[in-house]
Amino acid sequence: MRTIQVQRGDSWWKLAGRYLGSGARWPELRSMNPSASEAPELLGEGTTVVVPEARVRRTSVTKPHVIVRKGDTLWSLARTHLGRGAAWQCLASANPEVTDYTRLSIGSILLLPSDETLASCKLAAPVPPMR
Repeated sequence: MRTIQVQRGDSWWKLAGRYLGSGARWPELRSMNPSASEAPELLGEGTTVVVPEARVRRTSVTKPHVIVRKGDTLWSLARTHLGRGAAWQCLASANPEVTDYTRLSIGSILLLPSDETLASCKLAAPVPPMR
């Protein structure tokens, strides 16, 4: 283990992606830092954080995925990558770590559901609220 200083724009999600290979593993990274008692969203610039010695390369995500960009919603990502916006729930099911579907974190990695999962996924009419 080694320590790093949090840079502007870093988050537990981004650091977990960088050092553990997946942003979804942020609770694991945070548990390595018991002194981090503040709310996860308050990770401040300059904070010292313990991380694993080796950095995981960003190419470690081998499953089909998409990186969230400014303005993306589950609906727009499902429409673009799954062929129909109504498949947003399939995208949500493939990413259970996303707890607020109305606020996707820019730079986070969302896994795309497999063709089998997509075929069995119920396509419901409700749409998540737009940001």
